[in-house]
Amino acid sequence: SEPGLFWVGTYAAGLSILKKEKRKFLKFDARGPEGKRLLQKSVLAIEEAGDGKVWMATDGGGLHLYDPVKFEFKNYTEQNGKIAANVITCLLRDQENNLWCGTYRKGIFKLKPGSEKIERFSKEITTGLSSNNLFSFCETEDKIWIGFVARGIDLYDKKTGLFTRSPFDTIDQGAFARSSIFKIFKDSKNRIWIGTENSGTICYNPVKN
Repeated sequence: SEPGLFWVGTYAAGLSILKKEKRKFLKFDARGPEGKRLLQKSVLAIEEAGDGKVWMATDGGGLHLYDPVKFEFKNYTEQNGKIAANVITCLLRDQENNLWCGTYRKGIFKLKPGSEKIERFSKEITTGLSSNNLFSFCETEDKIWIGFVARGIDLYDKKTGLFTRSPFDTIDQGAFARSSIFKIFKDSKNRIWIGTENSGTICYNPVKN
Protein backbone atom coordinates (compact mmCIF):
# COMPACT_ATOMS: atom_id res chain seq x y z
CA SER A 1 0.00 0.00 0.00
CA GLU A 2 1.02 3.68 -0.02
CA PRO A 3 4.25 4.33 1.96
CA GLY A 4 3.95 6.27 5.19
CA LEU A 5 0.55 4.91 6.17
CA PHE A 6 -0.03 3.23 9.53
CA TRP A 7 -2.96 0.81 9.64
CA VAL A 8 -4.62 0.25 13.01
CA GLY A 9 -7.26 -2.43 13.49
CA THR A 10 -9.21 -2.15 16.72
CA TYR A 11 -11.63 -4.30 18.66
CA ALA A 12 -15.12 -2.74 18.38
CA ALA A 13 -13.85 0.67 17.20
CA GLY A 14 -13.25 -0.01 13.51
CA LEU A 15 -10.22 0.80 11.36
CA SER A 16 -7.95 3.83 11.61
CA ILE A 17 -5.39 4.87 8.97
CA LEU A 18 -2.73 7.40 9.92
CA LYS A 19 -0.80 9.37 7.31
CA LYS A 20 2.47 10.17 9.04
CA GLU A 21 3.11 13.66 7.73
CA LYS A 22 -0.48 14.82 8.31
CA ARG A 23 -0.71 13.38 11.85
CA LYS A 24 -4.39 12.76 11.27
CA PHE A 25 -6.43 9.56 11.35
CA LEU A 26 -8.89 8.49 8.67
CA LYS A 27 -11.46 6.32 10.45
CA PHE A 28 -13.91 3.67 9.25
CA ASP A 29 -16.54 1.76 11.19
CA ALA A 30 -19.81 -0.02 10.43
CA ARG A 31 -21.69 3.19 9.60
CA GLY A 32 -22.13 4.74 6.16
CA PRO A 33 -23.10 3.62 2.64
CA GLU A 34 -22.25 0.19 1.25
CA GLY A 35 -18.71 0.04 -0.09
CA LYS A 36 -17.60 2.87 2.18
CA ARG A 37 -17.84 1.07 5.51
CA LEU A 38 -16.91 -2.08 7.39
CA LEU A 39 -19.52 -4.80 7.79
CA GLN A 40 -18.27 -5.38 11.34
CA LYS A 41 -16.28 -2.95 13.46
CA SER A 42 -13.71 -5.31 14.98
CA VAL A 43 -10.66 -5.62 12.69
CA LEU A 44 -8.54 -8.54 13.92
CA ALA A 45 -5.87 -8.71 11.19
CA ILE A 46 -4.48 -6.61 8.33
CA GLU A 47 -2.37 -7.82 5.37
CA GLU A 48 -1.14 -6.16 2.17
CA ALA A 49 -2.71 -7.49 -1.03
CA GLY A 50 0.38 -6.74 -3.14
CA ASP A 51 -1.31 -4.31 -5.56
CA GLY A 52 -1.67 -1.27 -3.31
CA LYS A 53 -4.82 -2.67 -1.73
CA VAL A 54 -5.14 -4.04 1.79
CA TRP A 55 -6.94 -7.10 3.20
CA MET A 56 -8.74 -6.86 6.52
CA ALA A 57 -10.18 -9.67 8.66
CA THR A 58 -13.14 -8.94 10.90
CA ASP A 59 -14.82 -10.59 13.86
CA GLY A 60 -18.04 -11.59 12.12
CA GLY A 61 -18.13 -9.43 8.98
CA GLY A 62 -15.86 -11.62 6.87
CA LEU A 63 -12.98 -10.33 4.76
CA HIS A 64 -12.64 -6.80 3.37
CA LEU A 65 -10.40 -5.63 0.52
CA TYR A 66 -9.75 -1.90 0.84
CA ASP A 67 -8.70 0.32 -2.08
CA PRO A 68 -6.94 3.40 -0.58
CA VAL A 69 -7.16 5.26 -3.90
CA LYS A 70 -10.92 4.95 -4.26
CA PHE A 71 -11.59 4.79 -0.50
CA GLU A 72 -13.76 1.74 -1.15
CA PHE A 73 -14.26 -1.68 0.44
CA LYS A 74 -14.99 -4.91 -1.40
CA ASN A 75 -16.64 -7.41 0.91
CA TYR A 76 -16.14 -11.17 1.04
CA THR A 77 -18.59 -13.05 3.25
CA GLU A 78 -20.17 -16.45 3.72
CA GLN A 79 -23.43 -14.91 2.59
CA ASN A 80 -22.12 -13.83 -0.84
CA GLY A 81 -20.27 -17.14 -1.22
CA LYS A 82 -16.82 -15.65 -1.65
CA ILE A 83 -15.25 -17.06 1.55
CA ALA A 84 -15.75 -19.93 4.00
CA ALA A 85 -16.13 -18.06 7.32
CA ASN A 86 -17.11 -14.66 8.69
CA VAL A 87 -15.00 -14.74 11.87
CA ILE A 88 -11.39 -14.42 10.69
CA THR A 89 -8.68 -14.07 13.32
CA CYS A 90 -5.43 -13.97 11.30
CA LEU A 91 -4.11 -13.47 7.76
CA LEU A 92 -0.98 -14.39 5.81
CA ARG A 93 -0.08 -13.53 2.21
CA ASP A 94 2.46 -16.19 1.29
CA GLN A 95 5.35 -16.10 -1.18
CA GLU A 96 3.05 -17.31 -3.99
CA ASN A 97 0.61 -14.48 -3.19
CA ASN A 98 -2.01 -16.85 -1.76
CA LEU A 99 -4.02 -15.40 1.12
CA TRP A 100 -4.27 -17.73 4.12
CA CYS A 101 -7.21 -16.96 6.43
CA GLY A 102 -7.34 -18.42 9.93
CA THR A 103 -10.77 -18.59 11.52
CA TYR A 104 -12.49 -19.29 14.78
CA ARG A 105 -14.22 -22.70 14.65
CA LYS A 106 -13.87 -23.22 10.86
CA GLY A 107 -10.18 -23.93 10.39
CA ILE A 108 -8.23 -22.39 7.49
CA PHE A 109 -9.21 -21.35 4.02
CA LYS A 110 -6.88 -20.15 1.26
CA LEU A 111 -7.66 -17.77 -1.59
CA LYS A 112 -5.58 -18.13 -4.75
CA PRO A 113 -4.69 -15.03 -6.80
CA GLY A 114 -6.84 -14.52 -9.87
CA SER A 115 -9.19 -17.34 -8.92
CA GLU A 116 -12.55 -17.68 -7.19
CA LYS A 117 -11.46 -21.08 -5.85
CA ILE A 118 -11.31 -21.53 -2.07
CA GLU A 119 -9.09 -24.27 -0.63
CA ARG A 120 -10.22 -25.38 2.83
CA PHE A 121 -8.40 -27.09 5.69
CA SER A 122 -10.20 -28.19 8.86
CA LYS A 123 -9.73 -30.72 11.62
CA GLU A 124 -12.56 -32.82 10.17
CA ILE A 125 -11.24 -33.05 6.60
CA THR A 126 -7.47 -32.47 6.88
CA THR A 127 -5.11 -35.07 8.30
CA GLY A 128 -2.74 -33.61 10.90
CA LEU A 129 -4.48 -30.27 11.55
CA SER A 130 -4.86 -30.04 15.33
CA SER A 131 -7.64 -27.46 15.71
CA ASN A 132 -10.14 -25.26 13.88
CA ASN A 133 -9.47 -22.25 16.15
CA LEU A 134 -6.56 -20.10 14.97
CA PHE A 135 -4.70 -17.08 16.34
CA SER A 136 -1.58 -16.65 14.16
CA PHE A 137 0.45 -17.50 11.04
CA CYS A 138 4.14 -17.18 10.12
CA GLU A 139 5.90 -18.21 6.89
CA THR A 140 9.47 -19.51 6.68
CA GLU A 141 11.32 -20.75 3.60
CA ASP A 142 9.67 -24.18 3.51
CA LYS A 143 6.89 -24.08 6.10
CA ILE A 144 3.93 -22.15 7.41
CA TRP A 145 3.63 -22.00 11.18
CA ILE A 146 0.09 -22.10 12.55
CA GLY A 147 -0.72 -20.94 16.08
CA PHE A 148 -3.95 -22.09 17.71
CA VAL A 149 -6.26 -21.14 20.53
CA ALA A 150 -5.25 -23.38 23.48
CA ARG A 151 -3.71 -26.00 21.15
CA GLY A 152 -0.13 -24.98 20.48
CA ILE A 153 1.48 -24.97 17.01
CA ASP A 154 1.20 -26.96 13.77
CA LEU A 155 3.53 -26.79 10.78
CA TYR A 156 2.42 -26.91 7.13
CA ASP A 157 5.08 -28.26 4.75
CA LYS A 158 4.83 -26.24 1.52
CA LYS A 159 6.51 -28.98 -0.55
CA THR A 160 4.48 -31.98 0.63
CA GLY A 161 1.25 -30.24 1.67
CA LEU A 162 1.28 -32.12 4.99
CA PHE A 163 0.44 -30.81 8.47
CA THR A 164 2.50 -31.92 11.50
CA ARG A 165 2.97 -30.75 15.07
CA SER A 166 5.70 -28.23 15.92
CA PRO A 167 9.16 -29.46 16.99
CA PHE A 168 8.18 -28.86 20.61
CA ASP A 169 4.79 -30.58 20.85
CA THR A 170 2.61 -33.58 20.63
CA ILE A 171 -1.12 -32.90 20.83
CA ASP A 172 -1.20 -33.26 24.62
CA GLN A 173 2.41 -32.75 25.72
CA GLY A 174 5.13 -30.25 24.96
CA ALA A 175 6.16 -26.65 25.53
CA PHE A 176 3.02 -25.13 24.00
CA ALA A 177 0.65 -28.06 23.63
CA ARG A 178 -2.21 -26.46 25.57
CA SER A 179 -1.22 -22.81 25.20
CA SER A 180 -2.78 -20.17 22.97
CA ILE A 181 -0.27 -18.79 20.45
CA PHE A 182 -0.99 -15.10 19.99
CA LYS A 183 1.89 -14.27 17.62
CA ILE A 184 4.61 -16.02 15.61
CA PHE A 185 7.33 -13.87 14.04
CA LYS A 186 10.50 -14.64 12.02
CA ASP A 187 13.36 -12.18 12.57
CA SER A 188 16.27 -11.21 10.27
CA LYS A 189 18.37 -14.12 11.62
CA ASN A 190 15.57 -16.63 10.82
CA ARG A 191 14.84 -17.19 14.48
CA ILE A 192 11.18 -17.80 15.38
CA TRP A 193 9.67 -15.68 18.16
CA ILE A 194 6.52 -17.06 19.76
CA GLY A 195 4.15 -15.05 21.95
CA THR A 196 2.07 -17.35 24.15
CA GLU A 197 -0.79 -17.12 26.61
CA ASN A 198 0.87 -18.83 29.57
CA SER A 199 4.46 -19.66 28.57
CA GLY A 200 5.77 -16.14 28.05
CA THR A 201 7.71 -15.23 24.88
CA ILE A 202 9.94 -17.91 23.41
CA CYS A 203 12.74 -17.59 20.83
CA TYR A 204 13.37 -20.74 18.77
CA ASN A 205 16.55 -21.25 16.71
CA PRO A 206 15.72 -23.74 13.89
CA VAL A 207 19.40 -24.36 13.10
CA LYS A 208 20.21 -25.51 16.63
CA ASN A 209 16.66 -26.82 17.28
